[in-house]
Amino acid sequence: MHSADHQVVKGQLERKKKIPGGKGRHSPIAADDQGRAIAALLKAPEGHIGTAIDLSGPVEMDYEQMAAELSEALGRKIVYQDGSIAPDALDSARHLLQLL
Repeated sequence: MHSADHQVVKGQLERKKKIPGGKGRHSPIAADDQGRAIAALLKAPEGHIGTAIDLSGPVEMDYEQMAAELSEALGRKIVYQDGSIAPDALDSARHLLQLL
């Protein structure tokens, strides 16, 4: 039996990820690359203290593009479905931000 997030399509398991990303875009970066960059900064922080450093990947994508890239790389279908954030979660987040 498959969970609600999985569906059998053409004899293969299709994985669906619901993420509240809408049409948002960002540049994903590999964890190894992040680790190397952070380690280098911690090893020699001079010149970077008090600055913001953008750690991002080379290509900006939306979630549908990321699902397509993952599908190709993994050899199985990955489907992005825009998820919604429950109203209670939004209220909690607003309340938390007010406390800051």
